[in-house]
Amino acid sequence: MIKISIERFRSGLEDDWDHFVRRSSNGTIFHERKFLSYHIDRLFTDHSLLIREDDQVIAVLPGSEAGSTFYSHPGASYGWLVFDKIGFKKMDAIYSAIEEYCIKRNLESIFCIPTPHVYYNNSDQILDYLFHLKNYSCEEVYISSIIDLRPDAKDKIDKRKKRYINSLIKNSDISIEESTDIETFYPILSNNKLKHSVKPTHSLNELIKLQDLYRDKIKLFLTFNKNQVVGGSMVFAANRNTSLLFYNMVCEEFRSMQIGSHQIYHVMEWSMAHGLKYLDLGVSQMHGTSQPLDPKESLISFKEQFGAKALVRTAYMKNLLK
Repeated sequence: MIKISIERFRSGLEDDWDHFVRRSSNGTIFHERKFLSYHIDRLFTDHSLLIREDDQVIAVLPGSEAGSTFYSHPGASYGWLVFDKIGFKKMDAIYSAIEEYCIKRNLESIFCIPTPHVYYNNSDQILDYLFHLKNYSCEEVYISSIIDLRPDAKDKIDKRKKRYINSLIKNSDISIEESTDIETFYPILSNNKLKHSVKPTHSLNELIKLQDLYRDKIKLFLTFNKNQVVGGSMVFAANRNTSLLFYNMVCEEFRSMQIGSHQIYHVMEWSMAHGLKYLDLGVSQMHGTSQPLDPKESLISFKEQFGAKALVRTAYMKNLLK
């Protein structure tokens, strides 16, 4: 008989947690405690879990609670179970143990966004199957775009797009440089977001802290026109498989120069040089519509010009009292 025990994360368990995440099949920097803790002042209650079998950690679950609902951790773009090589029978037992744990603590529902498969070191769809088997409902579906960074990835770029990029590479006035100058980048980021009446995901201080925590994994690249900063991109090397282009911003007056395209190409080259297999260009949803899942078709088409293919991010929910 499989005996699963669940322990709520507490101070002092950081090393056990992070050691497991780093050797897991689907863990990323977004699941490490130092990432989850950088915004400790945010308005949510951390309720992360360590799942053990015979005192050995076999999975962790970055989570939070609000009201009577257990959520994937809001500090991560995606979450749910982080694990390594678990078979069907044991994973089924883990799901049952999590649900029982929640019910005992008056958490009546679960809402979660599992990690997309391109972040897995070993492809495994056991979680997808169990969501259906355990009667979780599909609540939200987001479309993201992924570039497969195989050796011929740059050959997949639209020919016209490639000509624009090559002209910028040859332009001696235009350069892209790695930087730690978040303060210069942030106004460009804020102004871009303001056009859509939204705020950046991270505050200035949060980005400074994150870059300081992950100097080798979170990179800022600034684009210069002579001595003027005209754009910038931030890429997160999420794990040894996949990087995520979290921000790709350009000053409005330089947008027509295809600076944004040049920045994506640069991040592609950086990711390939560091042995990553995929580049996640993020979700493409409309802002300010009655239906938040509406796809932004122009942005999807723009990403497809780099050879990107669709990747679905799905959110699941279950009422545990039904």
